[in-house]
Amino acid sequence: MQKDSPTEHIDDITKEPITEESGRTIPFSFDGNDYEITLTNRHAEALRETFSKYIAAARRAHKS
Repeated sequence: MQKDSPTEHIDDITKEPITEESGRTIPFSFDGNDYEITLTNRHAEALRETFSKYIAAARRAHKS
């Protein structure tokens, strides 16, 4: 019987393989478009840091 292999994820910036423990897919929206990006934990933190000043100044949008 063939065993299922774990799904391999790839960091969209560096193309390095990542596991569930070392990264994740992050959904976000910008200019009315929805995106998702798979990043290592290190790159995900860099993305959060980059967005943090904009998020701090923004207000939450209400979905209609």
